[in-house]
Amino acid sequence: MRLYRIISIGRIQLDYALIAALIERWRPETHTFHLSFGEATITLQDVEILYGLSTDGLPVLLPGNMRYFNRASYMDMLHRLTGFRSEDPDVAIGSSRMQLVPIRDHLVQIHDTITDDSAEVDVEQYTRLLLLLLFGGVLFPNTSGNLVSLRFLHHIADFDDTVSYSWGGAVLSFLYRQMCRASMGTQRDVSGFLPLLQVWVWERFLQLRPPLPQLPANVHIPDLPLACRWVLRRRLAREYHGHHNLPFCRDVLDFLEDAQFIWTPYNEELIGTLPAYCTHGRHIWRASVPLTCLDIVEHHASERVFRQFGFPQSIPTQPAWDPLHYERDDRMRVDDTFIEWLTAQLGIWDSRGDLTPAPQHFPIDVYMAWYRTVSRLFIGNPVHQVDGRYVSYAGRHEALAIGLHTVYRMGQQMQSYVHDPVIMQDYSRRLIDVAVQTLQRGRSDQRLAHQPDYVDPATYQRGRGMPRGGGR
Repeated sequence: MRLYRIISIGRIQLDYALIAALIERWRPETHTFHLSFGEATITLQDVEILYGLSTDGLPVLLPGNMRYFNRASYMDMLHRLTGFRSEDPDVAIGSSRMQLVPIRDHLVQIHDTITDDSAEVDVEQYTRLLLLLLFGGVLFPNTSGNLVSLRFLHHIADFDDTVSYSWGGAVLSFLYRQMCRASMGTQRDVSGFLPLLQVWVWERFLQLRPPLPQLPANVHIPDLPLACRWVLRRRLAREYHGHHNLPFCRDVLDFLEDAQFIWTPYNEELIGTLPAYCTHGRHIWRASVPLTCLDIVEHHASERVFRQFGFPQSIPTQPAWDPLHYERDDRMRVDDTFIEWLTAQLGIWDSRGDLTPAPQHFPIDVYMAWYRTVSRLFIGNPVHQVDGRYVSYAGRHEALAIGLHTVYRMGQQMQSYVHDPVIMQDYSRRLIDVAVQTLQRGRSDQRLAHQPDYVDPATYQRGRGMPRGGGR
């Protein structure tokens, strides 16, 4: 079962400043990070190559009959499938969630009783409890890190069925939803499978990649997904703490250039060194489809990140997704309209093999001209003062860049008036003024007076949530 390999890969200490900076650039209406040179996102390709989670399979969907379960129904189901029932009524939260601590304590109590001679039913019950810990603590954690949804019991009731689900799609759907909520401030912290996000950053952002040593030739590389190699490299650099501060990450992302972002980190030679299951769903990596995790449905926006698959990026269509979709949770009433919509989404997933957008030959300058009109390129405020750990040059860089751009455009205009000394003299005065203003503003880290070339999302008015500090 591929889910166990998540444990074998090992833990990565999270860099919450890095994660916070990425969340600031996440847009719920597109499910992409908006960078200065275009959009990027975590795809089905990333989740399968980095962590080996299956992408092609049945959707991890909540069965219709379980929508009417109450707390007692879930507790009975837990006892039937795991042999565990807590005597403390406070461990249950709502109708379908449960604290992880009593599950962990029970596993500790029965651990020594599980041996090679144990009955099959005992081993299966023990395994289901381990999977609940994995779900609630690693793959689908909420912001508390201490709750698991008992609705997953359906998907681990029969292990023959468990391996047939698209767990990679479910993990990605859940992570998308949590990033949507954190980016718009509906929850203070960000949750989800954050190691996936962090390793995704390390694979692609050269300036945010930790200075970890390469693996020596004599180091045995386990037959595990790609993230394992980052864990091994981290162990070779005990002195490296791997934490940034938020102003630094913002500044890097504000002025990151296309050449500093690795669009296609997984070449065929690298893929050939990975276990075969890391490419099992390769035929749907570029599918533009809905991803499901219980009642969560999120769009896999592969059509907006063609460059991550080695193709030119065309101008994508307007997102058809409900911009406030992230506000829905399992406490909301399920009516006929939602069921009808959910059925339609499942139909799209069933056709996933036929829903891979065809790449087009599209000039990048045309795409970027469009992108600059619809996206916000700068996040950090250049006039803010930061502490002594890091001095931001965002304002200086922006002032110089805009000044040079203005001079360039004026130079182009002057070519039409080379024989008119009066107009040329006027241009000369204006060029001097622009140069002086640029140098003055650049020296004092101030923005030049200009109209922004992006459109702010009018729908959202709330602030952004922040990940918790520390590392786990």
